Amino acid sequence: MAATEAVHHIHLQNFSRSLLETLNGQR
Repeated sequence: MAATEAVHHIHLQNFSRSLLETLNGQR
């Protein structure tokens, strides 16, 4: 369960990071 939460947390960080890069790239 802990491993699954860790993977989920990493996916969230990657998603938010790519989302921020996309928003910054549009400016």
